[in-house]
Amino acid sequence: MNNVSAYIWNFISKFGGQLLWLITTMVLSRFLAPSEFGVIGVLSIIFMVANTLTESGLGGALVIQKELLKEDCSTISVFNIVVSILIYIIIFICAETIEEFYAVDGLANVTRILSLVFVINAWGIVPRTILYRELRFKAMCVISLIAVTISAIIAIILAFFDFGVYSLVSYQLVLALINTIGLFMMSHYRLCLKFRMSSFRKLFGFGFYTTITGVLDTIYENILAAVFGKFLNITQAGYLSQAKKIEEASAQSILSTVNNTAFPILAKKKNDIDAFKKEADTIITTVPLLIFPLLVVICIYSKEIIGILFGEKWLPASEYLSLLVFAGAFMIYDAINRNFIKSLGCVDRLFIYTIIKRTIGCCVIITFAVVSVHMILYGYIISAIFGFLLNCQLYSKIIKERLLKNIVKSLKSMAIILPLFLCIYCIYIIMPNIIIKIITSILLLSIYYLYMLPVLGVNMVAKIKSKLNL
Repeated sequence: MNNVSAYIWNFISKFGGQLLWLITTMVLSRFLAPSEFGVIGVLSIIFMVANTLTESGLGGALVIQKELLKEDCSTISVFNIVVSILIYIIIFICAETIEEFYAVDGLANVTRILSLVFVINAWGIVPRTILYRELRFKAMCVISLIAVTISAIIAIILAFFDFGVYSLVSYQLVLALINTIGLFMMSHYRLCLKFRMSSFRKLFGFGFYTTITGVLDTIYENILAAVFGKFLNITQAGYLSQAKKIEEASAQSILSTVNNTAFPILAKKKNDIDAFKKEADTIITTVPLLIFPLLVVICIYSKEIIGILFGEKWLPASEYLSLLVFAGAFMIYDAINRNFIKSLGCVDRLFIYTIIKRTIGCCVIITFAVVSVHMILYGYIISAIFGFLLNCQLYSKIIKERLLKNIVKSLKSMAIILPLFLCIYCIYIIMPNIIIKIITSILLLSIYYLYMLPVLGVNMVAKIKSKLNL
């Protein structure tokens, strides 16, 4: 599979999965209360960290190896499974404490059941890495869409029969199970439970730094729901959780596609710095031009989007959504630069920068929360800007380019999108009829994607047509 095909199939997988989950959430929001989504939201930080610890970055270590050895695969399998079971036991024991911390009845039971997800996921890390390493994104796309579809159907049925928050829990469990089974089938990987210390030592260096970096990033990216659940209430955490889902379904699906696909491609070019910089420059200039117009629309039409998708009872989430997508623009730059650094193998330096960046970021968010809990998201925006600048500085140092040059290169796309933002915002303010507003905004977006992007050197329509032989 060539590079463009890999990007396209990974995008279909990520965006298709996000779209199906968004549709599922639209249905579930009619049956479930915001507080029930909030229960899952406040737990997200725990389970995302647990998933990161379970993988321990060793999957990425396999990707950058020149040769995939059976003993390396079996060692990682054993390690991941053992670690996942140990983490499950710890969370199981701490479930009551978690319930007391958030003062939510029944949270302990939800925690214990939901934590089975990362135990299941641990079994699928190696077969997923094999497909990922081989750029078999079409196979991964098929697995993902089947898993999301079946999980969604089960969750909706359970919600209809008043299973409440457990319908959301079932979604995560079924999704993990079907994904894992599908990965084994598609990769033809045969599980071998043999552990070799020599393999572990070889892979651990990359895995250790990647893991700690991933944990810090995960805590930062999921800290908002935890803070909301503690300092406000579980309902507000539910509003934030739903707003975050929309932001992830739009921008993060594209970003995740690019970073996941680019990592093995860039990793193979790390010894040819000119080829690496050429690929990296294409990504940093192209991706924001594709994503930012979506963020513009979501930011301006946040109230209407929330109302249409989830109903009027969810309208308080619209303010959260607008602020999240604004912070998300800088987090996109941050994540892209982080992926470049990781692809170059400089995970030890990234580790140090991440400690500094996320420590300061979390302190900023908590400081704003202490001043006023309603200012948390503004602290989140400031920390996102700081994170982007720090990662850009590290990447510039590694490739020996001026920091200002890379900042300008990154922010140039934001400057290009600014007139589009102003036009759509003026349409939203001036035009009285919502239908006319939407039609005019869609027309502007169509002109941008079909005519402006090719002028800027980004002709995605032509590339997709050529790959589909249209």
